[in-house]
Amino acid sequence: AVPMVSPPQAPAAAPDRADARKHLQQRLDALALAYEQGDWRAAERAMWPNHAVVRPNGEHLERAEIRETWLEEWETTTNRDLKFYLEKFDVKGKVAAAQWTMLLTADLTDQGGEVHHMMINGTQTATLVGEGDEQVLDGAIVYTAFERTLDGNVWLTE
Repeated sequence: AVPMVSPPQAPAAAPDRADARKHLQQRLDALALAYEQGDWRAAERAMWPNHAVVRPNGEHLERAEIRETWLEEWETTTNRDLKFYLEKFDVKGKVAAAQWTMLLTADLTDQGGEVHHMMINGTQTATLVGEGDEQVLDGAIVYTAFERTLDGNVWLTE
């Protein structure tokens, strides 16, 4: 009998740009769903280990501050709908530059109990280093554009 010999295995190919883009969009989608559902544990799983955001006003939020902010937002909002649209994605080696649009709508209950419709539309940029689940942020996610409305009117930030 002739022994069975397995064919040589091709070396594992590095994830290509399309896979890396898809992986990022999946992470953003998981983050959006966690936010919509008010599920911090799911949000933590979707975030990068070193997740941080620089808000339009320049305030830098680490994970603990993001958690505090989101928990407060979840107390006052309902019908949350958050989407991230990956607009630009450029990979060079193990470094990816990404830009996405963030669109959040929700019903916001004010201190007097009145419900308002809120919309936030922003553009965020991030640099990512590594591949797949090993990927981390190289610095915070930064807003490069931001607008917010309440009942259709411009809602100024502090």
